[in-house]
Amino acid sequence: MAESTENQQLQQQFTDLVNGLQTMQVQVVDRVEPLIENTRPIWSDPLWQFLGLILLTVIALLIIFWLLRVLINAFITFVEGSNHLLATVIQSIFKIMRARFKKTESESPEIGTSKASFWFNNTRIKQAFDAVRYLSTRRDWRYRNSWYLLSGTGQSAKDCWIKSIRQGRRTQLMAREKQLIAEGSGWYFFDHGLVIDVEDDDHFSRVVDLITAYRPERPLDGVILTISAKTLLNAQSDSTTFRKHGQDLYQKMWAIQKTTGFVLPVYLMLTECEVVSGFEAFWSSWSEEPSDDMFGWSNPTRIDTAFSIDWVEDAFTSVIGAIRKAQLHIAASGDDIADIDRFMLFDFELQRLQSPLTEVIEHAFARSSFQEALPLRGIWFSGKINGQVALSGDFLAKKIWPETHLAYPMEQRYFSSNKTLRHFQYFSLVAVLLLVIGLGIDTYRLNAYTNNAQKAWDGMFVNKNISRFCSGEGLATWWLLNNLTKLADQPKTLTIPASWWGGQIPAIRSAAADIVYPSMIFSAYECRLKIRAKQLNELSRQDINERADLTVLSDRLSEYIQQLAEYQKAQTRFIRLAGPLPDSKGVAEDLKHLTDYLYDGTIPSSVDFNTPILVGGVMDAHYDIEWNPNDLVDATEQANHLIALSHTVRGKMRDKALIPPLDGIRKAFFVSPLTKSDADAESISLSSTAQMLESIDVFQNWLRYISQEWLHSTPSTSQCGRFEKKLQSLQLP
Repeated sequence: MAESTENQQLQQQFTDLVNGLQTMQVQVVDRVEPLIENTRPIWSDPLWQFLGLILLTVIALLIIFWLLRVLINAFITFVEGSNHLLATVIQSIFKIMRARFKKTESESPEIGTSKASFWFNNTRIKQAFDAVRYLSTRRDWRYRNSWYLLSGTGQSAKDCWIKSIRQGRRTQLMAREKQLIAEGSGWYFFDHGLVIDVEDDDHFSRVVDLITAYRPERPLDGVILTISAKTLLNAQSDSTTFRKHGQDLYQKMWAIQKTTGFVLPVYLMLTECEVVSGFEAFWSSWSEEPSDDMFGWSNPTRIDTAFSIDWVEDAFTSVIGAIRKAQLHIAASGDDIADIDRFMLFDFELQRLQSPLTEVIEHAFARSSFQEALPLRGIWFSGKINGQVALSGDFLAKKIWPETHLAYPMEQRYFSSNKTLRHFQYFSLVAVLLLVIGLGIDTYRLNAYTNNAQKAWDGMFVNKNISRFCSGEGLATWWLLNNLTKLADQPKTLTIPASWWGGQIPAIRSAAADIVYPSMIFSAYECRLKIRAKQLNELSRQDINERADLTVLSDRLSEYIQQLAEYQKAQTRFIRLAGPLPDSKGVAEDLKHLTDYLYDGTIPSSVDFNTPILVGGVMDAHYDIEWNPNDLVDATEQANHLIALSHTVRGKMRDKALIPPLDGIRKAFFVSPLTKSDADAESISLSSTAQMLESIDVFQNWLRYISQEWLHSTPSTSQCGRFEKKLQSLQLP
């Protein structure tokens, strides 16, 4: 009882829900209907319909491309896991095909195996799928932030310097960012950019190539070079060391510029400045905690300004001047200075770096006939304060990251520096060129076809007098059918997608079905069919000559049966083609046979009844027949004529079979000599001999006839049986 009550409650709730939904539907329709009516002038306008169609097409294409990309990525992921098996299968197929189609027996099978291994191996298959993945992967996110390459002289402590920067540093990376990290390099992600540290010189070229592959359109936004102040001070008078460091930096910057194809801004950072006497004393007096302030000189000139070695002097002049102002400010504040001697001599000690740094930079930024010196954006200093690297945080936040899009290509490039993208661009350029050429050719062909089709179409209606299509020769009909065949000969234009699905053929087919077929072709066929019916009626009214030979009468009966059967088939075909038709099966064949029967002339070879306009026009056309099948040919009259003619032939056959040719034998063999004179005896004898031979031949022919047609024949092979088969092909009333 409780379950029944619960079911009733559920049923009642479901009913209430359905009623509520129906009420909501009615309310929505009531509110939306006025909006639909008010916007009817808009969405019923052909222009807005066309724009809406374009919008829907674009959305559909985007969805299709997205689905294709998902499918391609899934397929690549699947195949990459089984590339060894795929390579083995391809190699096996290649070996089988080569063994089957090799031209000479002396050809070594090892050569084929080596070539197969060269073209189809795991490495090449992986390269192919990597290229597909590379071309199908979006790389926009890689260009949103700035990428900088960190490099420097040996023992410049650049790894310690970059690791010490915590300002804006990200530790949580996205999955796609983790995939960028490569062996031999350190990748440091910040909120506004990325710094890539090359761990050693052995990996330098490979890392630069990898970065270029990741971002082919703008591999890097700049280069951060680090030089150790300790190295400069330890080699104060060693020009060889300075030259070596400068040349090493020059080679690296030249390699970067050559590989990336970009002129990159260079930011020079002097590390380990704590070795400079007074460095820690000065900055400890300035701040109790290690500072993230930016300490150095920024180049005020434009990035395209030619490099000048005087910039080093300008940098030290600016920095030393700022230090002296700070020294005066700190000393005037009255605060205690822990190591005042080192504090006051810091500017002098720092200036000792100018000479060695100038020599290094002079070699590093040297010009050549092959390249200009990279633009130097400034010189900065960093070092340890209280055991921690300082003076670097604001260098990235306030100098590096704000200076975006300063890198520019060495020359105006039309193709990507990445090999895969460049090959794809070459292929695209060739494809576009071929497409343009093909479009021009197809446009010319289509325009020529359109002009010829228009002339042929207009020529059909110059003279629509049906009498010229009703002539027995059929010249006008051949001309009309030939024009329709030419109209269907639309060129295949691969570069014009609109022609892939028929182009103008459907419109011509519809026009032919509405105009040409009812008023010209079917009317002409009806006229010719009536003429054939009239000829058949006249033939049936001809008198039968009962004295004629059996052969003559048999030929007349066979001919009449054949003509009547052909007419009946033609009439059936005409009624069927007049429509409506359920399908196109047999339409072309029926149209050809009907045309061939109705006209006396031979159908030209240029008329093709299988064209879409001829077949499709018949399918779409409809012709009203205002007569019954028996109206043109009187079936009773035809049947009576057949009966009479058949009766006469049957009588002749009976007489021939039952009455042997004995009269000729009697006349030839039983001539009376008493009625002849003796002088004529010899001629009578010769004449009788010829008559006897002739009579014997006639009799033997009769015997063969009896044997063939009556004694050794079957009901189906006898003369009567053959006539019966012909009569069975007729449509009896």
